[in-house]
Amino acid sequence: MKNTFKKFVAGMCCTALASSMMMMASAEGKSFEATSDNVKITGRTDYNSDTLWMSSSAATVEFECEGESVTFNFNSPAARNRVQVLINGKEAYKGECLNQGSFTVDLEEGKNDVKLIKLFEATGGILGIEDIVVDGGEAISPAAAKTHKIEFIGDSITCGYGTDEALGGTYSYKNTDGSKAYAYQTAMRLDADASLFAASGWGIYSGYTGGDKPSTSQLIPDYYSKVSPKTWTKVGTPGQYLSDVDWDFSTFVPEAVVINLGTNDDSYFSKHRDESDEFVDAYVEFLKQVRTNNPDAQIFCVLGIMGDGMFGDIEKAVEQYKSEAQDDKVVTFKLSPIDTKDGYAVDYHPLPITHAKAADEMADFISQTMGWDVVSYDELKDQDDYNGFAPAEDPKDPEEDPKEDPQEDPKEEPTEEPTEEPTESTPEVTPAPADVTPAEVKPADETPAQTKEATKAEDKTTTANNDKKDSTAAAENKAAAATTTTTENPSTGTAAGLALITLMGGAVIAVKRKKQ
Repeated sequence: MKNTFKKFVAGMCCTALASSMMMMASAEGKSFEATSDNVKITGRTDYNSDTLWMSSSAATVEFECEGESVTFNFNSPAARNRVQVLINGKEAYKGECLNQGSFTVDLEEGKNDVKLIKLFEATGGILGIEDIVVDGGEAISPAAAKTHKIEFIGDSITCGYGTDEALGGTYSYKNTDGSKAYAYQTAMRLDADASLFAASGWGIYSGYTGGDKPSTSQLIPDYYSKVSPKTWTKVGTPGQYLSDVDWDFSTFVPEAVVINLGTNDDSYFSKHRDESDEFVDAYVEFLKQVRTNNPDAQIFCVLGIMGDGMFGDIEKAVEQYKSEAQDDKVVTFKLSPIDTKDGYAVDYHPLPITHAKAADEMADFISQTMGWDVVSYDELKDQDDYNGFAPAEDPKDPEEDPKEDPQEDPKEEPTEEPTEEPTESTPEVTPAPADVTPAEVKPADETPAQTKEATKAEDKTTTANNDKKDSTAAAENKAAAATTTTTENPSTGTAAGLALITLMGGAVIAVKRKKQ
């Protein structure tokens, strides 16, 4: 009996060691840090403790290389994340990044353009890229900068809240995709690199509120000078919140800044119109803040996708600011509301088709204002992060007679239906033991998610009803963090044996991750 037990233990140890060796072999190659010397970085990030911490929705890391495969070693402490990786414009991976681990994508023959996109928003999760390992390659270099740079400031609309699931679903990192939001798509249409500073449920004077008082804990102006809106996880050494780290505005200098805020403010001001001057004054002050940090940018103040209740106040604020500051490089623009025929995403948010239509409107207006060219459909249609569609006068298949095409106007149908993604799963790796500061979770102070009221969603004069669950981003993250904040390992029974196997695997991974 004793010999049998010894053989069992020996077999388990050998299996664990062999598994770890296979993992190491699958990611052998040359290791590179995710710094600006090696990769092009867009979105607000912070490099700390040999890790690039990505905050923004649709933040990207992009580079060129040759080789057989690329492995991303990541850290998503006490939070949940979702990423997409494109190889030469085609999706090679889309899935979850939970806790700490890695995933590998195969490269094509010759030179490859590799782009990783963080799909979830800042208040929902911070993603760390520890290093990038190229198997069969000797070097990587930053991808070329695009023609222009645009910063987008906003709320859940800018974050791509719930884009991948129809009305009736529940907001989650699994159905939110910042690359499908109008902001990222507008940038694609204008050949621009984009940086997004946005948080679901946030506003200028008040975040979303279902009560009779403004929500003052969710205000974009309070965090605009930081790397991120409020975050709930400390990262790096010493541990710090990215929402406490100053942002260096020289890192990304936009030619245009788009502010799409006011939807959540309207949840308060729709019931307190006599106080709307408070919003105007707050908007004017924010314009001053944006101008101070972006002295040469053209500023676009927009609203309308989920209602335009505050648009008149925004126009008033812009005129007041221009008069006070003698600054003419600020304009307003009203976006079209969601067409009910196109349907709704989670909690009455826009589906990809609405985002695509808004991107067309926004790109055309920026083009007219700035004199920029709009990239043609043919140049973008083969890129998997492009969410557009062929215009009516430019059929998807030019060899087909449009008159014989039963879907003469492609704009009537979205290019992507929300579906279950078979690749959407936790990477099958053994996580290394945590080596970052444990997450610290702040007690909830956000407005709780509100009960859906479908009848109010159709009220075009009250946009708050269409944005009723924006504040759940921070709440979901806090719930996820609460399940992962402990650093204690199991110490008895079967759990102890599994912990030993995990530790052995982690030791081998640690060797693999050593910089070369």
